[in-house]
Amino acid sequence: MKKITILLAAMGTLAPMLALKAVSPEDSLKYINWQNLHPKYNKAWGAGTDKAYEDLLKGKTSKTVIVAVIDNGVDINHEDLKEHVWTNTGEIPGNGIDDDNNGYIDDINGWNFLGNPEGENINQAPLEVTRLYRQYLNKFGTLDEDTVLKYSPEVYDDFKRVVTAYYEKSNEIEMQKMGFDRFNGLYKRYDSIAAKALGKESYTQKELKALSAAKKTAADSAKKFLLSVYKMGLTKQVVDEINKHFASRTEYHYNTEFCPRPVIGDNPAEWSDAAYGNNNVAGPHPDHGTMVSGIIAANRNNNSGIKGVADNVKIMAIRTVPDGDEWDKDVAKAIQYAIDNGAEIINMSFGKSFSPQKEFVDNIIKMADEKNVLLVHAAGNDSENIDEEPSFPNQYSSDSTLLATNWITVGSTAKTKKKKTFVSSYSNYGKNRVDIFAPGENIITCSPGSKYDMASGTSFSAPMVTGAAALIKSYYPELTAEDIKIILLKTAAQTDKKVLLPGTGGKNKQFVKFSSLSATGGTLDVYNALIMAEEQSKSKN
Repeated sequence: MKKITILLAAMGTLAPMLALKAVSPEDSLKYINWQNLHPKYNKAWGAGTDKAYEDLLKGKTSKTVIVAVIDNGVDINHEDLKEHVWTNTGEIPGNGIDDDNNGYIDDINGWNFLGNPEGENINQAPLEVTRLYRQYLNKFGTLDEDTVLKYSPEVYDDFKRVVTAYYEKSNEIEMQKMGFDRFNGLYKRYDSIAAKALGKESYTQKELKALSAAKKTAADSAKKFLLSVYKMGLTKQVVDEINKHFASRTEYHYNTEFCPRPVIGDNPAEWSDAAYGNNNVAGPHPDHGTMVSGIIAANRNNNSGIKGVADNVKIMAIRTVPDGDEWDKDVAKAIQYAIDNGAEIINMSFGKSFSPQKEFVDNIIKMADEKNVLLVHAAGNDSENIDEEPSFPNQYSSDSTLLATNWITVGSTAKTKKKKTFVSSYSNYGKNRVDIFAPGENIITCSPGSKYDMASGTSFSAPMVTGAAALIKSYYPELTAEDIKIILLKTAAQTDKKVLLPGTGGKNKQFVKFSSLSATGGTLDVYNALIMAEEQSKSKN
């Protein structure tokens, strides 16, 4: 179906959008728990987690490790997570008093920096480039470059970068939306025809395949079109998700008139504001954070759902990431909250291209390093070399000075080590600023309401590394954050395989050595990491 391919090409790269899709029975059989399998013994390039439990951890004792998940919220009542949620024992639930004097009232399971005491919460937010674009427009009253250069030469370069990026990105989204709208029109039309031919509004792919339709009829065309679409992974749910994605992009992300921050009542550019937010750690739509938490900590012993990487952790839920770009101040406050309340490892599956209050985050990143806290960050889903393209937060100052050593940046790989698809097409990379790759594509994990969905993105490879770090810390508590980072990177599984460079394809295919895409040139290997951890532990003792 050439027409479908052309329409999808007009929409641009879909992978970052398609973070969520329902799990079919076929997907369950094919993908469930692949990320924890061992590449030597299973037909999946996983991290070897399950074999590590079988061979290396039986009979060993562990201590509970607190892992902070800074994200869009966590469903702490999920059947696979509820036994692994952090509880602040210093607080008395619901009494409206800051019992432990940490500055946050009734923070029983974490904190929500995107709400207010009245229970209102921010869900959508503009991208940082949109917020900066609006600030420049308000400041100068014009976007004329000569005027800005004349009156404020010290901000001209930043101004030009912001305006250029805003126009490029917003126009790109408009073009993608036009392509999708054309596709969606066809999809709706053929879906209606198929539903009429089958005599039911909702139908399965199996029923569609069995539809008997004379050649060259509308029903036959609908059947062929829809089956081709489903083959690409574009189920009804995914098409709905893409619709929502474009709605968010146009109505919120690039809308210069949209400004939700007054809900919180603070100044995001002012650090010294009093504590703000509320204790609703789920928020309106805790899908992303629940998925991340499931990969780290889903119950391994309840004979249902999925298996997290770490078996003795408590998830501290910190809501900081809206549908849009996070604010630097919230990120810094979230990291500080995690450190102050005992988190030993922090997962950060978010990022952006601009960071106007970077100094807030930098100061707290240095604090994390001093406090022996490991920070794990997703590389991002833009198919870019982040050695060259800006990506925040990161562990470097504005002049590229290293601020913290206890930081790991993670790219995404797929289930099989095929040349064209092993490195996820959406994954960012970088020989200097990406440390390691880990399973992050087609991961079945927890979703709100005690459900399970399939997710793809570096957002889901980062918690694989977070879980591995927590597992090591749990069984070898004497190891420091620096020790654990060194272990994870030194034991990365190596391959000299050539892979398709993310962001290239078609006539512009470019193959590079996998080892050139990160500092380690390897993928997460939990099994060998635990062997080295055992050796390190013995040497310390």
